Amino acid sequence: DFKFKYACKNADLVVAISEHTKSEIIRFYGIDPNKIKVNYQACDASFKVIKTITERAAIIRKYKLPEKYFLYVGSIIERKNLLTLVKAIEKLPEPFRFPLVVVGEGRQYKKAVKRYIEQEGIDHLIIFTEKISFEDLPSIYQASQIFIYPSFAEGFGIPIIEALSSQVPVITSNTSCLPEAGGPSSLLVNPHKAEEITQAIVEICSNDSLRSKMVEDGVEYVKKFDGERVTRELYDAYQELLNS
Repeated sequence: DFKFKYACKNADLVVAISEHTKSEIIRFYGIDPNKIKVNYQACDASFKVIKTITERAAIIRKYKLPEKYFLYVGSIIERKNLLTLVKAIEKLPEPFRFPLVVVGEGRQYKKAVKRYIEQEGIDHLIIFTEKISFEDLPSIYQASQIFIYPSFAEGFGIPIIEALSSQVPVITSNTSCLPEAGGPSSLLVNPHKAEEITQAIVEICSNDSLRSKMVEDGVEYVKKFDGERVTRELYDAYQELLNS
């Protein structure tokens, strides 16, 4: 706290990666909002390259994944809230009970999640992947039914941008910066309530027109996080500061 507060007070310019982060810098450190510039992040351009059905199928075979699945990508730590997502998958009605593929690593919290899965006898519904190469990740996204990211708090939420770029419907939390990352095309839920996540999954899976609109609007929304655009905005912020 001392280091970051000192840095913010003495800097000529503070760059925040979301409006939410800006508001927290102001709230916790009392920083003048006029010297804080919001500059969003971008994801790797490879997520915008849509793979063919054959390419996606090859990756699915490589990692022994099911034909239909939901996807979570991120560290398996308490803040990311995987356990609530597991409980939401457990509550799904049979026609929509696809497995959840989990891409990410964890320690104690991961063990706690696995204990719950074993206790409930739902091992067949949760698939923890071996380490997936970055070059295969776009195919993993694009082959999924829905990307679900019920984190309690983030600085920005790059996996959401990866999913939107991959033309996948997104369910994420209605807290922190996540509505900014997901935009109006994503379904927002209370991350504390598994039943809200379950309901959102059913809503997307049972409504093809909603799914199509979420994908279409998501592709349009994610343009604001284009790599060249955010780089130019950061460059302009530096130039403005140097010229002032």
